[in-house]
Amino acid sequence: MRHSVVNNKFRMKTAHRKATFSNMAKSLIEHGRIETTLEKAKYLRTYIEPLITLGKKGTLATRRIAIERLHHKDTVNRLFDVIAHSFKDRNGGYTRIIRSGKRRGDNANMAIIEFTDPIIEIPKPSKKDASNNVVETAPTESTAKKAPETVAPEVAETVATTAPETVVTDNPTKES
Repeated sequence: MRHSVVNNKFRMKTAHRKATFSNMAKSLIEHGRIETTLEKAKYLRTYIEPLITLGKKGTLATRRIAIERLHHKDTVNRLFDVIAHSFKDRNGGYTRIIRSGKRRGDNANMAIIEFTDPIIEIPKPSKKDASNNVVETAPTESTAKKAPETVAPEVAETVATTAPETVVTDNPTKES
């Protein structure tokens, strides 16, 4: 007998439910807020908040657990690098649910779920900036290039004065 088991199945099979909430969590991490039904928003809160707590730990093991649940490495990187960094001083309550009325088609209660604190984007240095930070060393004898040999002035004048020939064809297509 299964005592104290309270879980909304949302009329889905287990695999479908896991995939649905994994995708909803991915969308919430990417966009910062999503609109869904009130019941799904309440369940998503219990799904996403432990992931943010894992992100605050930041170990390899917690990163692997998050990848197992979200199935997307870029989203996990954003979760660990940006979102968990934004909530480093908060001990819980990372999301809020705002009721947004009833859906017109089936009269379902709708809600917006979003993060409580604004997400602070950390700018990454671009590749152009990273290449400017390279320390240049003085050339050694083995890496120094030798000066090119000088060309006779008569040869240089003849090369400069001759114009390239242009060839005009009447039919540029191939004949087969």
